[in-house]
Amino acid sequence: MRFPFFFFFFTEELSRIQGRGFLQELERVRKRGYATDDQENEPGVFCIAAAVRDHSGEVIAAISVSMLKARVTDEDKEEYVKLLLQTVGELSERMGYGVMLR
Repeated sequence: MRFPFFFFFFTEELSRIQGRGFLQELERVRKRGYATDDQENEPGVFCIAAAVRDHSGEVIAAISVSMLKARVTDEDKEEYVKLLLQTVGELSERMGYGVMLR
Protein backbone atom coordinates (compact mmCIF):
# COMPACT_ATOMS: atom_id res chain seq x y z
CA MET A 1 0.00 0.00 0.00
CA ARG A 2 1.34 3.40 -0.94
CA PHE A 3 0.49 6.55 0.95
CA PRO A 4 0.03 9.59 -1.30
CA PHE A 5 0.51 12.15 1.46
CA PHE A 6 2.91 12.45 4.35
CA PHE A 7 2.36 14.65 7.37
CA PHE A 8 5.43 15.95 9.13
CA PHE A 9 5.30 17.46 12.57
CA PHE A 10 8.35 19.22 13.88
CA THR A 11 9.42 22.05 16.09
CA GLU A 12 10.16 24.88 13.69
CA GLU A 13 12.99 26.30 15.78
CA LEU A 14 14.98 23.07 15.59
CA SER A 15 14.12 21.92 12.08
CA ARG A 16 16.80 21.95 9.41
CA ILE A 17 14.12 21.15 6.83
CA GLN A 18 12.29 24.32 5.97
CA GLY A 19 10.73 25.46 2.71
CA ARG A 20 12.56 24.20 -0.36
CA GLY A 21 15.11 22.44 1.81
CA PHE A 22 12.56 19.70 2.39
CA LEU A 23 13.00 18.19 -1.10
CA GLN A 24 16.76 18.47 -0.80
CA GLU A 25 16.63 16.61 2.52
CA LEU A 26 14.52 13.84 0.95
CA GLU A 27 17.17 13.43 -1.76
CA ARG A 28 19.94 13.19 0.88
CA VAL A 29 17.89 10.54 2.71
CA ARG A 30 17.46 8.53 -0.49
CA LYS A 31 21.19 8.67 -1.26
CA ARG A 32 22.47 7.67 2.17
CA GLY A 33 19.68 5.18 2.91
CA TYR A 34 18.47 6.55 6.24
CA ALA A 35 16.82 9.58 7.81
CA THR A 36 17.59 11.40 11.02
CA ASP A 37 15.52 13.48 13.40
CA ASP A 38 17.73 15.65 15.57
CA GLN A 39 15.24 17.03 18.11
CA GLU A 40 12.88 18.11 15.31
CA ASN A 41 9.91 16.19 16.62
CA GLU A 42 10.77 15.95 20.30
CA PRO A 43 13.30 18.13 22.15
CA GLY A 44 16.15 16.08 23.59
CA VAL A 45 15.55 13.07 21.33
CA PHE A 46 17.66 11.90 18.36
CA CYS A 47 16.25 9.31 15.95
CA ILE A 48 17.41 7.39 12.90
CA ALA A 49 15.18 5.43 10.53
CA ALA A 50 15.58 3.28 7.42
CA ALA A 51 13.24 1.51 5.03
CA VAL A 52 12.66 -2.20 4.51
CA ARG A 53 11.96 -3.09 0.86
CA ASP A 54 10.26 -6.02 -0.81
CA HIS A 55 11.22 -7.97 -3.94
CA SER A 56 9.98 -5.16 -6.19
CA GLY A 57 11.90 -2.45 -4.35
CA GLU A 58 8.80 -0.98 -2.75
CA VAL A 59 9.08 0.22 0.83
CA ILE A 60 6.97 -2.11 2.97
CA ALA A 61 8.12 -1.12 6.45
CA ALA A 62 10.59 1.03 8.33
CA ILE A 63 12.64 0.67 11.46
CA SER A 64 13.28 3.65 13.69
CA VAL A 65 15.65 3.92 16.64
CA SER A 66 15.23 6.73 19.17
CA MET A 67 17.67 7.79 21.86
CA LEU A 68 18.27 10.61 24.29
CA LYS A 69 20.54 13.09 22.56
CA ALA A 70 22.40 13.88 25.78
CA ARG A 71 23.43 10.24 26.18
CA VAL A 72 24.69 9.46 22.69
CA THR A 73 28.00 10.47 21.10
CA ASP A 74 28.67 11.01 17.41
CA GLU A 75 30.55 7.69 17.43
CA ASP A 76 27.52 5.99 18.97
CA LYS A 77 25.29 7.47 16.27
CA GLU A 78 27.59 6.13 13.54
CA GLU A 79 27.48 2.66 15.09
CA TYR A 80 23.68 2.73 15.38
CA VAL A 81 23.37 3.81 11.73
CA LYS A 82 25.65 0.95 10.69
CA LEU A 83 23.62 -1.58 12.69
CA LEU A 84 20.31 -0.19 11.43
CA LEU A 85 21.39 -0.33 7.78
CA GLN A 86 22.68 -3.87 8.26
CA THR A 87 19.36 -4.90 9.84
CA VAL A 88 17.12 -3.36 7.17
CA GLY A 89 19.40 -4.82 4.52
CA GLU A 90 19.01 -8.31 5.94
CA LEU A 91 15.24 -7.92 6.31
CA SER A 92 14.92 -6.55 2.78
CA GLU A 93 16.94 -9.45 1.43
CA ARG A 94 14.61 -11.89 3.21
CA MET A 95 11.71 -10.12 1.50
CA GLY A 96 13.39 -10.71 -1.89
CA TYR A 97 14.97 -7.29 -2.41
CA GLY A 98 18.17 -7.47 -4.40
CA VAL A 99 17.88 -11.23 -4.94
CA MET A 100 18.47 -12.28 -8.52
CA LEU A 101 15.73 -14.54 -9.85
CA ARG A 102 16.76 -17.24 -12.33
